[in-house]
Amino acid sequence: MDVYVQITGLDSGKTRGVKALLDSGCSTCCIDTDYARSEKLDIQELLQPIVARNADNTENISGQITHYVDLRMRIGPHVETCMFLLTCLGKAWIFIGLDWLTEDNPEVDWQEQTMRFSQCPEQCHMRGHKEHQAMIDMDAIDLDTGAADLEEGESILLTDFGKEVDLQLKETPAQKFAEKAEKEKERMTKGKIPTQYREFVRVFAKESFNLLPDRRTWDHAIELKPGSKAVDCKVYPLSRNEQVKLDEFLQENLASGRIRPSKSPMASAFFFVKKKDGSLRPVQDYRKLNEMTIRNRYPLPLISELVHNLCGAKFFTKLDI
Repeated sequence: MDVYVQITGLDSGKTRGVKALLDSGCSTCCIDTDYARSEKLDIQELLQPIVARNADNTENISGQITHYVDLRMRIGPHVETCMFLLTCLGKAWIFIGLDWLTEDNPEVDWQEQTMRFSQCPEQCHMRGHKEHQAMIDMDAIDLDTGAADLEEGESILLTDFGKEVDLQLKETPAQKFAEKAEKEKERMTKGKIPTQYREFVRVFAKESFNLLPDRRTWDHAIELKPGSKAVDCKVYPLSRNEQVKLDEFLQENLASGRIRPSKSPMASAFFFVKKKDGSLRPVQDYRKLNEMTIRNRYPLPLISELVHNLCGAKFFTKLDI
């Protein structure tokens, strides 16, 4: 959820209004490196670098996190000073992460886009007891006002980051460019398909994908190496939208029979990545399972031979590719 916040540098006292992303998928508070430098914030070096990982367990494009900045943050009447780690955040400038949500424990109404601070720790500063219980409208917060000095009794929110920080990035720069290109791409409709190929449209329809093929001799099976032990996995935090998509994914695939309830001791991580069209693609990380799987040993066709067979062809189907 997007929230409007005011951030104030502790050295300069300059206050800026900025839109931040309230996201439990990010394990801590972060600020975009380019934004922090362009605003000339008081950037400090960490004693020990931290590895930043995206939702798919890959390292963030900016590499290790080596710097941070302390900022005074105001959301409506709620004020506190927090530490923000510097990393690449794509479109967002600030992520307000899980450690802040856990520490301040605000009551968020996702439908009304409002937030109530009624369970704040002592280090937070609120302007008046009545405002302490007040609902904050995310779209009505004034970005141009706010004190710049550090209030008495206010403290910095510190977190034991450990060696890694999880970032639930909505999209990487590459995904952003791909999504833009996909929107500008001309859509294929049945009327644009050459007449001689229209009878095959049903082959590529989603309806046929939802039907499982009949059982055959070549049904897929996963055979594990002798002595393989059960594996657990890390649970990736999901945003509200991703949780809705996960529920839809489970309902759809349970109904079609592609998945079924299981008590298997083998667990694999599940998360989402953005597709070219902006929708979410479910991903499961089977690397640990693959390590203990017995490989099928059969000769694969030579790529050079396959390419040679396609020489001179002008039209290709999805099956050819």
